Amino acid sequence: MTKRPPLIYVNWVDDYETGIPELDRKHQALIAELNKLLSKSDVSVNSELVSDAMTQVLKLTTQHFDEEEEILRKLRHPSLPDHLTVHQEFREGLAEIILSAVYSDP
Repeated sequence: MTKRPPLIYVNWVDDYETGIPELDRKHQALIAELNKLLSKSDVSVNSELVSDAMTQVLKLTTQHFDEEEEILRKLRHPSLPDHLTVHQEFREGLAEIILSAVYSDP
């Protein structure tokens, strides 16, 4: 068991909005869950437990983004190209957070 420093938090920004209320609520819920997990990062935890939980968050986020991108494609939503970029940046940032949590020095 190691004590980890608090990690960064994800803040909701207007760039995440799709203009589709159901998808925007899901975005906010995902960010809230991620922040809940990140808020626990400063307690003593087993790195495997952190890795498993964060990997699950990454999996759920990826599934959500894939579903959302399909909806936006079907709607020919004008913000799709920008939204794809935001999704990719979010995935990369989340992967970086996971790696930082798992491989940081105790």
